[in-house]
Amino acid sequence: MKKEDVNRVLVAHFNELTGKNKDIGKERMEICNRCPLLTDSSIWGPICNSSLFLNKETMDTSEEAKPGYIRGCGCRLNAKTKDLKSHCPTKQW
Repeated sequence: MKKEDVNRVLVAHFNELTGKNKDIGKERMEICNRCPLLTDSSIWGPICNSSLFLNKETMDTSEEAKPGYIRGCGCRLNAKTKDLKSHCPTKQW
């Protein structure tokens, strides 16, 4: 993992723990909640499923890489959505 990526993860988790950017996090989670890549983990909470690929145009998912499909990032969304410099891999926010 790149140093920049590690920094983003740390910022995201800090924001989650301190309650920073709750409003933007809430707006982003509303989008994530409608996404077929969302997986709810009983331990980690909502996660963007990195085992699936999404075609943003059709909202179809695949377990295999295909042209026009984007892989989920695997991030804990309760944290990632609160980092202003982080983005959805499918560019939905």
